[in-house]
Amino acid sequence: MLYNNLKELFFEAKNKEKGQPIANNTYVVKTNRGYGVLYHQTVIIDVSKNNKAILDNGGWFSVTTKQRLNEYLPAGYNLTQKKGAWFIETPNNKKQEYRNGMKIDLILKGE
Repeated sequence: MLYNNLKELFFEAKNKEKGQPIANNTYVVKTNRGYGVLYHQTVIIDVSKNNKAILDNGGWFSVTTKQRLNEYLPAGYNLTQKKGAWFIETPNNKKQEYRNGMKIDLILKGE
């Protein structure tokens, strides 16, 4: 999700402190940088107004955490796994190894 998508969802929240529920144990929340996707106690995607995102799995390399990241990153982004290592693929066909705290520029597919 891009910044504007997250912002719109957040403003639908009845409880702004908790955020807007979007899946089991998953919320859109306000962050210091902008808006993010909170899964359990970790902001797994933190997006600034200029659509720069920080990714963080909180140390949980689980199937569900990877699923949440894939579900809420914009179209064209894909988190894959090979021999236990995670990789992020971007819409412009770049692939890099995933690491917590990594920063990526969110772009729409076709840009």
